[in-house]
Amino acid sequence: MNKKYFALLISFSLALTACDGGTETEETESFSIGGTVSGLSGTVVLQNNGADDLSISADGTFSFAAALESGAAYAVTVFTQPEGQNCVVDNATGTVADADVNNVQLTCADEETNLYTVGGNLSGLVGSLVLQNNGGNDLTLLADGNFSFSTSLDTGAAYLVTVLSEPAEQSCVVENGTGSIADANINDVSVTCASARCRNYASEYTDNDGKTTLCSFDEESFRLTCDKEGSKSFLDYESVEAFIDGAQVVGRIRYLHRSYSVSPTAWDYNYDDQDRLTGFDQVNRDESFQHFDSWDEQGRPKSGIGSISSTCFDYGVSFAYDNLLRTSYRRYSGTEISGCDSVSFYHARDHFDQYGNLIQREAINMQEDPAWTDNYTIVSTTEICR
Repeated sequence: MNKKYFALLISFSLALTACDGGTETEETESFSIGGTVSGLSGTVVLQNNGADDLSISADGTFSFAAALESGAAYAVTVFTQPEGQNCVVDNATGTVADADVNNVQLTCADEETNLYTVGGNLSGLVGSLVLQNNGGNDLTLLADGNFSFSTSLDTGAAYLVTVLSEPAEQSCVVENGTGSIADANINDVSVTCASARCRNYASEYTDNDGKTTLCSFDEESFRLTCDKEGSKSFLDYESVEAFIDGAQVVGRIRYLHRSYSVSPTAWDYNYDDQDRLTGFDQVNRDESFQHFDSWDEQGRPKSGIGSISSTCFDYGVSFAYDNLLRTSYRRYSGTEISGCDSVSFYHARDHFDQYGNLIQREAINMQEDPAWTDNYTIVSTTEICR
């Protein structure tokens, strides 16, 4: 080979090598965007520059998946807030300057809600009373005055104030104790305490014939049921209070309906706007009734008229009461009532114990039968108080 040609080839190869080395480029460095989160109690979703969604569910440090070159701008925002919380971003924007960004601060807190108290006024207390709201948040009260439960409630929340425990020998009643919060504190709940009213009704007693009667009072239906060896009678009251109050005064009748299981007899009792008994009517016999036209100062009937059937003329009836002896005496007009020969009319004196239980009935027959007396021996009682 020609020496001049060989030297030319070597020079050309060196020139190519020098050119290849001149085309190499340096790699560009990128940096992460992140920071810390505090106060989070749910799940929050962040974005950087409107993308690169990042879901976070606990306090600590965070970093977006996509890194940025030096000189690039970043803007961290909250895409989805956690339920019941509000999160705020500090140091949210800037420009990358040859270093990771780790000073973005996300702070979360519970959303502000309007909370309102539940309370009212207490009067008549002697001792210690414990109230509850919605079955909890026990509140012990020792004196009359205003009260308020410690737990506040949101707008729209329901409240129900009840008595958990009453003072000894007192009964406490709650009024305006239930409702819903309506952007204001509740301060009209009224609790009134008074000496307890009780009735020890005869739950078991025997009569002259030795027959036993068992009685029970249902506090939900307000019904007193008495069973005398399979023959039942029913007295329906309007409330537990009526059942108790009806026994406090001799001769005060405080039930609404009376019926029997082995007889078609049933009576409705009627009262006026002053709570006085105005009479009673036999449900299945329009002509059978007693209606009253005068009363004493305690609202007990003093006189009236009655009828038993279309063949029995109207008769008069009068009443007298002795609060000291606890007796009630009723008397029918005349010694015989025309058209009522088949009906046994009698004057009767009823004796009661201190709880309103009938313990004796003395009867003087107005026709030909001799007088008779029924005695009732109380075996056991059941106490109901209000």
